[in-house]
Amino acid sequence: MAVAWKGRIRRWGIPILTALGMGISGYLLAIDLTGDPALCLGSADCEVVSTSPYARIMGVPVALLGLGLYAILLVISLAPSRLPQPLPLYSLLAIYGLSLAGVLFSAYLTYIEVFVLRAICPWCVASAVDLALIWGLATWLAPKPT
Repeated sequence: MAVAWKGRIRRWGIPILTALGMGISGYLLAIDLTGDPALCLGSADCEVVSTSPYARIMGVPVALLGLGLYAILLVISLAPSRLPQPLPLYSLLAIYGLSLAGVLFSAYLTYIEVFVLRAICPWCVASAVDLALIWGLATWLAPKPT
């Protein structure tokens, strides 16, 4: 029973979370490219964060990097059902590693928000939480050494 439950979560949980992340990053990218103000639930902090020098890395919007990461995670998370063994294990390891890198980068950006900009973007926090959930699922689903 537990194995079937884990299979369902692996099959649907990670793809759903990555699609959610793509939506968040896509929205932030649209805000960045159009210059429109973000819907920030009554807080002006989104504007502070999205117009800061930290919103781009070498001219590339951080939201575009996030969108790319989520797109790669989505493709990898959907691929295992079509792959021969042991490739599904490697796809889970790739999800684990990529999402861990995303979590660490999000932690850095959150540090910048809190301690440098002194402004919190709820969309950025949502993306960071989403990546942490993906990483947590990948950690939980990984086979344990016997």
